Amino acid sequence: MFVGRYKRYTPIGIDFGDNYLAAAQWKKAGDSLFFSGYTLLEEVQEYPLPFHKNHGCRVEVLKMLQKIRKKGYKGREVVFTLNSGQVYLRSLTLPVMHAEELKEAVYWEMDRYLVGDLQKDPVIDYITVRETNEEGRPSLEVLAAAVSKPMVKDHFELLCEAGFEPVAMEIRQQPLFRLLPFAMGERVAQDENECVVILDMGKEESFLLIANTGRILFARTLGTGTGKIKGMQKNKTVQVDRFGGKSDRALKEVSDFDMASAKIMLNEIERSIEHFTYHMKNKDKVLRYLLVTGQGAYIRGLSNYFCGGLQTQLLPREGLAFLYKLVNVKHSPFQEDRSLLALVAAGASLRGQRT
Repeated sequence: MFVGRYKRYTPIGIDFGDNYLAAAQWKKAGDSLFFSGYTLLEEVQEYPLPFHKNHGCRVEVLKMLQKIRKKGYKGREVVFTLNSGQVYLRSLTLPVMHAEELKEAVYWEMDRYLVGDLQKDPVIDYITVRETNEEGRPSLEVLAAAVSKPMVKDHFELLCEAGFEPVAMEIRQQPLFRLLPFAMGERVAQDENECVVILDMGKEESFLLIANTGRILFARTLGTGTGKIKGMQKNKTVQVDRFGGKSDRALKEVSDFDMASAKIMLNEIERSIEHFTYHMKNKDKVLRYLLVTGQGAYIRGLSNYFCGGLQTQLLPREGLAFLYKLVNVKHSPFQEDRSLLALVAAGASLRGQRT
């Protein structure tokens, strides 16, 4: 069922990206869901959070939120996500136990690894990945996340000041996972061992998510992003022949990313997959598709480069096309490209909606 006053609309999803803010909302039309609108405000010059450490940046982000508030979204309820650099993620293996015991065990286990502000007053949550049984000892693999309580408070207070009613906070992995059945479309696999690798790229950091349509299996933050991959060298061009081999010295653009930096990112992805496959004993999993979201989707040629290195198939943009059929709104292909940055916000807005 939908959450919120406007029963035909989902809550507004707002994603606090590393240098942008994105908002999205869905409308139910018959048996289908469509974007009723999305907003993307780019180029926040500094990391917008934590506000309590940068008052000037807080003012800037408040103005951006107030702009979003005036865009005509229905209702005031918001589900928001933090950028990946503000969340500490860790995979844990714990004995099988009841839910309340597991919650406490995750808290104390995570407390061993937290430092700085996270250590003082953390908010900790987790997602159960799977249950295993080795040498007669059943255990649970969980993905745990920690964020500082002042950080959460800052977000709630700022959203309220902008005129919203925040109802929930999520880490970015959950909204993207929620969108996976939509992204897969007819490719939804019946075999639970067939998985999708999602690479959500920010400017300074990125994160990797491995999932099937049933559950999240693995997540890791990568310490590099589009700031290192893009703009480090001029676009490469090659001479091509046209009209049956007649050379007219035409030049064709083939990429706009720095190959050396992209190779570093690919190596990080491969190391993460190796950890997932062997250390976490997932040799039976088949990594079939790759979906590149966030700012990485802007970089021409990068998705194909990663697919070649990982030996996966690219989950094409066409599989997401119907998400951008804004209700009663005409838009351009350029807007569709920009809306790839709004995918996390779109997934957050679906919280509480049965898909």
